[in-house]
Order: sequence, then C-alpha cells, then structure tokens
Amino acid sequence: IRDRYQRRVRGRKRFEIMSTSKTRLYIGRLSSRTRQRDLEDQFAKYGRIVRCDLKYNYAFVEYDDPRDADDAVRELDGTTIDGSKISVEYSRGTPGRNGRDGGRDGGGSGRGRRPVGKGPPQRSDYRIMIENIPRDLSWQDLKDHYRKSGEVLFGDVFEDERTGKFKGVVEFKFYEDMKRAIRDTDNTRFRGSTIYVFEVSFCFFFFPNSLLSFLSTL
Repeated sequence: IRDRYQRRVRGRKRFEIMSTSKTRLYIGRLSSRTRQRDLEDQFAKYGRIVRCDLKYNYAFVEYDDPRDADDAVRELDGTTIDGSKISVEYSRGTPGRNGRDGGRDGGGSGRGRRPVGKGPPQRSDYRIMIENIPRDLSWQDLKDHYRKSGEVLFGDVFEDERTGKFKGVVEFKFYEDMKRAIRDTDNTRFRGSTIYVFEVSFCFFFFPNSLLSFLSTL
C-alpha cells in the first residue's frame, strides 16, 4: 500500500510539472474597472499575444513565445493596474472552478533567458527610432517586424504629442542586427506608411511625451 501511495504521489508531481505552461499566464486580483483592451495593451508590450481571456477579477494571457511570458511575469507581477495590485503567474493545467489554474512552480525561463525574479528584461544600447509608423500598429507587431533583422530585446510604440504621429523604439541584442535593420527598413513602405529609421543613443520610452516632442525637434 505504501509503495502504491508513493507511486501515486510521484505521478501527481510529474503531472503538475508537465502541465505547467511556459506561455500561458494567470493574472489575479484585477480591478472590476479593467477592460480587456487595456489588459491586452499592457501585456502586449512584452510580445505577441495569442489569447487574452478576461473574467471578472482575473484573466488568462497566452503568449506565442515563452521568452515574452518570462518578461511579462518579471515586469508586471506586483504592479498596479486601475488601482489594484495584480499578481502575474504561470498558468498550470486547465482552469478550475475558481478560475485559477497555476502558480509559479515549474515556470521555465525560456531559451537562454535569465530565470524569473532575477532582474529586469535584457536591454541594449543598440537602439533604433522608427518614425511615421501606422497609427494602428501594436507593440508586438513592431517587434515581430524587426525580428526579421535580428534578435529583438525590447520594442515600444508612442504618440508624438507635437505632430500627432506615432513612433517606435526597438532594441537589438547585437550591433550588426541594428545596422541591418536600419539598412533594410529605412525609407521603406510598412503597412501603407513610409517609415524612417535611425539610431538613437538613449531610450525615448522613459521620457514623458512632452519631452519626447521637444527631443524629436533637435
């Protein structure tokens, strides 16, 4: 009987580890004011979202790439959205009756990425600015577009308050990839718009739009 019980426990532990998703996240303690579009915009900063399923005070978000899920957990767990401090964890198995289906146990760190909780996502000084991007372009679409040129570490989109036009920032892991992106995409058509690409030495993303507008005139 003891051997049978031990085999059953070991089998249950193996199932729990195998059923931990590396791309699907559970988001808990959401405010009732949070809308699905707002949630998608927040999590889309870290990569392409396959699915976003918002319930009442919790949600599930699934990424295409486990590395993007790593970044989202690392950056968004414990942050505040609509006045509520949320929890972001790896999803495990199928949702139970209370909607929660996972914890961080067994969460992988992706291909060569640093483990969750070991610091912020990788950043780089190999950074480009993309001007005149389409108004409806999302964060993940910009990252996906530039992944053709090399390994992208960071991508963001913002509106220039002075001109009303949208711009993007993309950071690459390698200098050669940044140069290739400039060479291949500067003054080219992208989704109906002619984009202009150049190297920048600091990240515009960390400045308010009022300052961005001023810096863009220099």
